[in-house]
Amino acid sequence: MTNIQVLVLIRDEYHDRLPEVAERLQSAGLQIDQWLVEIGVITGSIAAEKMSSLAQIEGVASVESSQDYQIAPPDSGIQ
Repeated sequence: MTNIQVLVLIRDEYHDRLPEVAERLQSAGLQIDQWLVEIGVITGSIAAEKMSSLAQIEGVASVESSQDYQIAPPDSGIQ
C-alpha cells in the first residue's frame, strides 16, 4: 500500500466540531499531520485506495492530494 499526502477541507458549519471530524477521518485511516483550524483544513496521509472514502465522511467538503513544490536556491542561476 502506497500512502499519499492529502488536504481535507472541512465544511464551514463543522469548523466548531473539528475534533469530531478529525476522529472520523482517523477511523477511516487518515494519519493526521496538521490541523489548520483557522482555515478548516486537516492535512495527513492515507493509503491511496482509501482516499476517496474520506469525501463520504460527515463534515468533509473535499479531499485533494497534496502537491510538493521545490524552488531553486537563491544563489542559483536563472532557469
